[in-house]
Formats: sequence, C-alpha cells, structure tokens
Amino acid sequence: MDKITYLKYKRSIKDNGLRYTLAHAPKVDGYALAKLDILYNMEDPLAWRVRWMKQPDTTTLNILKLTSPYL
Repeated sequence: MDKITYLKYKRSIKDNGLRYTLAHAPKVDGYALAKLDILYNMEDPLAWRVRWMKQPDTTTLNILKLTSPYL
C-alpha cells in the first residue's frame, strides 16, 4: 500500500468508521489496516507495569497480565 492509498483509507476511516472501510477495501489492504488499528490502540506494556508498581493490584488477573509478555 502506498502513501496516497493509506491516506485515502485513513480519511475513509475517519468519515465512515473502520468496519465500513475494511468491508470495502481489498483483503490485503484490509489486513494491513486492521493490524495498524490493533497496534495503534494497544496499551503500552511498560507504562502499564510502571503504573502497577506504583499501586500494586495482586488479583490473579492482574498478576497474569503483569507476567505475560503478550497480554
């Protein structure tokens, strides 16, 4: 995907939403856009660990999240 195509998709997502844009984009571009959206909205694990160290929450779910490299 080139820069112009990416900018068109970015504008379409802003105007119509991600779901609509993915439904109308070619599959290869749709996969790239979905991956970029996931990466953009993913929480920074290091920042989460720093916040946790300031106020530890020792529930089982949070311990699993803290020790898992991919959650």
